[in-house]
Amino acid sequence: MNKTCVCKGEHTSYSGNSKEILLTLFTSFKGTSDRINIQTNTILNWAQFIPDIQPIVYTESDNGTLLDRAKEHGWKVFKVPRANEYGTPFLKDMFFDAERRFKSRWYGFANADIMFNNALLSTLKAVTAHLDELSTTVVIGKRTNVPMNPEDTTPFYKSDEISAKAKATGKLFSCIAIDYFLFSPLLDFPWDKVVDVVIGRPFYDHYLISVANLNNITRVDATRTVLAFHQTGKDGTFSGFSYKDSSYNKNLIGNKTTVHLGCTDRAPFMSYYDQKQTVQLRHKNKNNVKKHIVQLKRNTKKINLSFKKKEFVK
Repeated sequence: MNKTCVCKGEHTSYSGNSKEILLTLFTSFKGTSDRINIQTNTILNWAQFIPDIQPIVYTESDNGTLLDRAKEHGWKVFKVPRANEYGTPFLKDMFFDAERRFKSRWYGFANADIMFNNALLSTLKAVTAHLDELSTTVVIGKRTNVPMNPEDTTPFYKSDEISAKAKATGKLFSCIAIDYFLFSPLLDFPWDKVVDVVIGRPFYDHYLISVANLNNITRVDATRTVLAFHQTGKDGTFSGFSYKDSSYNKNLIGNKTTVHLGCTDRAPFMSYYDQKQTVQLRHKNKNNVKKHIVQLKRNTKKINLSFKKKEFVK
């Protein structure tokens, strides 16, 4: 595999339109037959949000029925920029490649079995309204595991459909199993302090948020508004542990951080619905975002120590 890091560069045009996209969202498909129907659902689900969101799939091949379907529904298909010796993509390289290709306010990664409800857009817009105050920000949230029949070919992807099914049979999962990350501004995140983790294998998720925590990056927990619908197939909820390179990230990370620092519950900010069912943003211990930001700027060190002593509402 190519070991050369993909460098950051100039943006290419977005379908001939220089207008900024709200979110460039990418994933990578695992080319196995038991995932085709699940990934087809993801293609249709993310396509609903175009043009606010530009979906990207990174793959080792640009051919195939599934990829053709993605292209038909407005996705962009690109080769994996760089992978480890087992063919598992490196996370940072895909972020840098997406940033080079598209101009957007947010850049994000989500696993290929994750679908979202419409609140993804309203939540990002609510957080965007506070970005000048929040500075560099990452939006994360818990996923909801929902059992799916991988052999069911009936399209299932609409926001109201997945919301109803998640409410009926879904279970909110662990705070350290994070399946999506949305950054703004992307390049202000301390990527130089992130080791070369790969996607789809244990430990990269809470490790990435631990780095954010330790470097005072604003974290927003969107669990209360954004449904991250995890299509749970035959491989279950811990599939990352079944691969030959399952310990790849763990070996790289070592003792550089601790698991609890990457928990979504430790994100200081949260999105929520007000009485009018409008998405709002607040600090988990304070109602007023602006008041907290002013205090944070006055004495960053004092605030950080305070967070460690009595962290966040769960």
